[in-house]
Amino acid sequence: MQGDLQRWSLRADQLVIVDEASLAGTFVLDELATAAADAGAKLLLVGDDAQLSAVEAGGMFKTLVADRDGHAPTLVDVRRFTADWEKQASVLLRAGNPAAIDGYGGHGRIIGGEREEILNAAYQAWRTDTEAGRTSLMIAPDAATVTELNRRARADLVTTGQVDPDGIEVADGSTAGVGDQIVTRQNDRSLIARHRWVRNGDRWTVTAVGADGTITAKARNGAKVELPAVYVANHVELAYAATAHRAQGRTTDTAHAVVWPTTTREVLYVSATRGRHANHLYVDTRYDPDPATGHVAALEPQTAWEVLTGVLGREGADVSAHDALRRAHDQAESIATLAVEYQTIASVADKDHWESVLVRSGLSPAQLQAVTDSPAYPALTAALRNAPGIEKALPSLIAERTLINADDIAAVLHHRVDAWAKGRETSDTFVAGLIPRAQPAADPDLARGIHERENAIETRATTRAEHAADSLAPWIDRLGRPPTDPMARSQWLQAVKVVAAYRDRWDLEGDPRPLGPEATASTEQARQRQRALVAARRAVIVSRNPFPTSAPFSHQISQRGIY
Repeated sequence: MQGDLQRWSLRADQLVIVDEASLAGTFVLDELATAAADAGAKLLLVGDDAQLSAVEAGGMFKTLVADRDGHAPTLVDVRRFTADWEKQASVLLRAGNPAAIDGYGGHGRIIGGEREEILNAAYQAWRTDTEAGRTSLMIAPDAATVTELNRRARADLVTTGQVDPDGIEVADGSTAGVGDQIVTRQNDRSLIARHRWVRNGDRWTVTAVGADGTITAKARNGAKVELPAVYVANHVELAYAATAHRAQGRTTDTAHAVVWPTTTREVLYVSATRGRHANHLYVDTRYDPDPATGHVAALEPQTAWEVLTGVLGREGADVSAHDALRRAHDQAESIATLAVEYQTIASVADKDHWESVLVRSGLSPAQLQAVTDSPAYPALTAALRNAPGIEKALPSLIAERTLINADDIAAVLHHRVDAWAKGRETSDTFVAGLIPRAQPAADPDLARGIHERENAIETRATTRAEHAADSLAPWIDRLGRPPTDPMARSQWLQAVKVVAAYRDRWDLEGDPRPLGPEATASTEQARQRQRALVAARRAVIVSRNPFPTSAPFSHQISQRGIY
């Protein structure tokens, strides 16, 4: 025992490598780092920060990678897969890019259907692979489904005579007998197989079972171990299927992964990248969180593409306490937060101004009262701020058709103002080229609030645009390379700033597309997306032609649009 303690004690100049470091808890890493520092050893963390995090408090590995500001050593070539397309698809999947789905779908790797259909398809494909001599693994989102697939596999193997029907109950409630594939789930240095102790994740074939509950098992290299009854009952499971957490770090010939709509991006990424030669996704398109009650007929089906797109947008990795504080601070300074504050202050400051404008433009006192009492009034004032030169045009818009029989005068005027404003926008009308600029406020406190938030939004958008350009963020690629000419670069950054503001306003962090999905959640977002789209086109034009001709700019956009 003393010899073992000395053998595993840290010494000066040793290198301690932690593989699959994303799975290491924060407190465990802290202990290791402290012990290594005290001994004068070096701690090296190796892993993929886009994969699953620790079951306990985790997320620190991801934080450490992010804090290296893009300078953490990274593999540049994906080596696991035999197919080039799957290498590229795995990289897109890791980034949460929906284009990855097209790769898997285009190669017949996606099967959609109801729960029983996809479980049956996954199992039959796994069985075909194993009967052909390939190593294969079924991956499921939850332990109950893993146990269901494991028991089904064992039952078939018993039927074909490959596995003994009698055996011992193991940790997941299944039976393991001679011929079964099992996996050990806890490190135990007292259990030795040849020159190696038993580790969590080791896979074995059962060669004998004892009346006392012990199991004798053999590793692929021929090493044997006898697992005590207590260890078997608590830390042994069948190994035909696994959750993504337990599959991480494993490589097989093929993998068959079941995907629910509740699956997270990290789980999908791990599940879809275990197989060298093929990875198949079995997508529940009519997910019922409680299948035992049988509500599936009442559920609205989705397509497999819709489910997978939703999964890619659902991050589930643990966030370290450090990152949680940083995110809270960042959220408080985000354009999403600043814009709401700005618009709230502007609506208070604008109230008297727009009421005066509406009266001067022809509304009677009764009509004005109806307008200000309408639920559509806030949207109308936003539209008025959104329309450059509207004060001169408003009298004719009010007079163009009678308002006497209008059910909601504010809604009618909102529609007329929107229609009039189309094509009349200029960049000076908006803060950061995106958010309608408020009218000057007479109240000094309101004026200061508006001014401070305008400056904060402009500064935030500029900073994020410059950072994205300097780090060559993925979404920047669609906008062209930053020009080297100072004047052209300034013009390009002005356009990129609008896109950066839109991304921050609508929380598109992590989406590699400059403007994210085309579908928008509101009229406000749709309008802002159109402004950002024009800016994106302008950025591409400047990047491609840093010394533009005298052709009108609008003509250049129409001829060279990119979206």
